[in-house]
Order: sequence, then C-alpha cells, then structure tokens
Amino acid sequence: MNTDNNCIPGVHFDKFSKKLNKNLPYDQTINMSEDVVCDGYRAGAQISVFTHFHNDHAWNFKSAMSNSTILLTPITWDAIKALMNLGDRTNIKPTTVGKKYVTPNENEIELLDANHIPGSVQVLVTSKKTGYKTLYSGDFRYPDIQTQHSDCLILDGTHGSPDYDFKSKRKDVLEKIFDTVLKSIESDKSVEILSHRGTMQEIMNFLQKSFDDRIIPEDVPFVSLEKEIRLTNALMPHINPNPDVHHELLEMKDATLNDLHEQRKSYILFTRMQDSQQKFEEKFSEQKDRHVKIIIDSYQYFKGKPEFFEPKKGTYRANYSSHSGFSEIIDYVKQVSPEKVIVDGSRALQETCLRLSQEISKNLNISCHVSEFRNE
Repeated sequence: MNTDNNCIPGVHFDKFSKKLNKNLPYDQTINMSEDVVCDGYRAGAQISVFTHFHNDHAWNFKSAMSNSTILLTPITWDAIKALMNLGDRTNIKPTTVGKKYVTPNENEIELLDANHIPGSVQVLVTSKKTGYKTLYSGDFRYPDIQTQHSDCLILDGTHGSPDYDFKSKRKDVLEKIFDTVLKSIESDKSVEILSHRGTMQEIMNFLQKSFDDRIIPEDVPFVSLEKEIRLTNALMPHINPNPDVHHELLEMKDATLNDLHEQRKSYILFTRMQDSQQKFEEKFSEQKDRHVKIIIDSYQYFKGKPEFFEPKKGTYRANYSSHSGFSEIIDYVKQVSPEKVIVDGSRALQETCLRLSQEISKNLNISCHVSEFRNE
C-alpha cells in the first residue's frame, strides 16, 4: 500500500456504509489529502467535495453532512436536496466552477467542469505548502472540458476498455431523438425514453425547444416517477429557466397512463436506466410494449454501429454518452500529464480498470495502478 499522503491510492471503507460486494466495499470515498475527500465521508476529514448527484458518488452524503464542510456546485446541491428530501444546512458550501476554496490546512480546492451531467465537476486540490497538485476526474466527458496539469490524477475508469472506443456527436444524436419522438407523436404513438438521471433532464430540455421551426406539441405531457419529477423541478431552473414549450409533467401511475392510452392521447414517458429495470417493468406490466422505446446510453455494442439505430422494431439505441470513450480517456490523461495515475477501482469493473491502468503504464509511460480496497 502506497502511503504517500499527497495522493493516497486507496479509498476507505467507512463504518456507515453497508454497500458490499463479495465482502469488499464499493462506491468508495476518494482521498485527496489529509483534510479533503471526494464523493464520500472519512472520519477526520474537514472537507468533503461531491462531484455530482449520481448515487454511486453521493451515496454517503448524509454521513458527510453531519461531520464535514461540504463543497459542491449549486446545481448538485439543489439536486441532492430534491432526491434526499433535505433542507438547507450551514455546513453546505455551494461553490461555482472556477472559484477557489482554501482549507484550514492550506490546501486549495478548485472545481472544474466535468461535462458529465448538469453540475458535475472535476476536483483539483493544491497544497499551498508544497505546490503538489492532485486532480480527481470524477465522471467526465472529454474533450469539451477544462483540463489542468496535476502531479497525481485519480481517474474514473467507467469506459476504460477498447470496447468503448467510439465517439458520439451529441448534437446529431439529439436531432435524431427529436425526429423519432416527433414522428411517433404525429403517428399517434407514445414514446418511452430510458436514460440516467441528469441525462434525462437534458433530453427533456431539448424536447421543449423548437428545432428547425418544429416543436413537440405542448399538449403532449411528459410523464415520470415522483422522485424524477422532484429532480426535474430542481434542475430545470438551472438548465433552462425559459423553455420554448411548456409540457405538463405528470406522475407515472398505471391509472394515469391507462387513461391517456384509452383516450388515444400521446405522451412521453421518462424512465430511468437502472439495475432493477426488470422489476420496474413487472410493476408497470400493463404498460409493456405500448411505446416506441428510445434507450439513451453508451454500451460496447455501439462500436462499429451508427450513433442512433433500431436494433429491433420499435426500439432505438441512442449513443448520447455522458462518459468519455477509451481513446478520449487516454487523450485526457495526456493533457493532464501527471506523474502518476490512480484508477478508481470502486465504480467500474475491476477488469476494465486494470486494462486502463495497463494501457496508461505501457503506452504513456506513466506510473499507474488501480486503487485498492481498504477495510478500516
């Protein structure tokens, strides 16, 4: 175990977490310095920085909230409040991108845009005593982000495999999503859009804009689960406070969808990509096969295929990835030009992280390894 406190390679398991995989912790806290951690909680850490509101990064927010000063963007804080039903707290410090915060131990923290979902950031910690720089990428999408040189880079490894070596022109994908939704609505069909949180709200926002003098009719309601509606209401004032079209946002219930279906009234259903998708579909089994389905995500089978295609009739796959592809990760590491890289092994497949680490070590000649699990 490397004990270099300038850039601690392990991530701590803390007693408040019940997340275990084969008796090992995952979704772990990222240690940046003796007083700063990211995306989690550590006893004794004065500052906890949260990069964004996805569950695998904000999973231990409440523990951190009672023990640390918390830095995050205003968008992320509004989202977490909505998802966790929290009120304002004096130890929460919403901080804008580019603004610097100095800790009592004279470590300087700067948040950098990560282009992952609304409000997401990279975290740069600089020791004012030594000048040593540690950068945590969090989840990110390169190249449309600011990069900073660091001595140590703690790197997200989600797509750290050549299977994900493809690029996506997001603007083109959005246009294809818009066209497919509008054509479906004009054919009196409803649409289900499956995506992750944050991406879901970006798609909602795009569908509320006029595009080439066309609009999704305002009387077509958006439908989603109550929790996603809370999140949407928190995010939209940040994303677009003045949409071109205002669609009613209805809570997803079988009775509501059945009424719309019986009235032959088209709607757009927003559901979340999740591990429990099968259970979700079983719960709402009455709605099965009623919709044109658009799955918005990035998966390895896009390699060699179009960014938007129809694998089976009535179901489309849209490569609107919120993560960097394999080559983009490598280009990002080159830009940061660190002396060493630590791949976060707790939020991606271990074999994927190992493959990425080997690529960086061999072809970039940078010291690199995957973070170790530590029980304490």
